[in-house]
Amino acid sequence: MFHVNAEDPDAVVRVGRMAAEYRAIFGSDVVVDLIGYRRHGHSEVDDPTITQPLLYEKIKKHPPLWKIYAERTGLDATATLENRARRI
Repeated sequence: MFHVNAEDPDAVVRVGRMAAEYRAIFGSDVVVDLIGYRRHGHSEVDDPTITQPLLYEKIKKHPPLWKIYAERTGLDATATLENRARRI
C-alpha cells in the first residue's frame, strides 16, 4: 500500500509509476491511498459549510493546487489561465 499526498503532483506521479511497476513485476494488486480533500463538498447539492464550518473555512483560505505547484516550481501560470479563459 502506498500513501501519497494529493497536493504533491510529483509524488502522485512517482507513486503511480511505482504501483504500475510493482503490478507488472509481481502480478498482484496495489493500493494507492491518495490523501486529499474536496474543496466544494461531495456533490453539487451538498453544502459542507453547514456541517463542517471550521474545516471549510480553512479550505476556503487554502490556495488551490495549481497555485501551490506554480509557486514551488517557479512556473508562471498566468499564460495557462489566459489560454483557458480564451477557450471558454
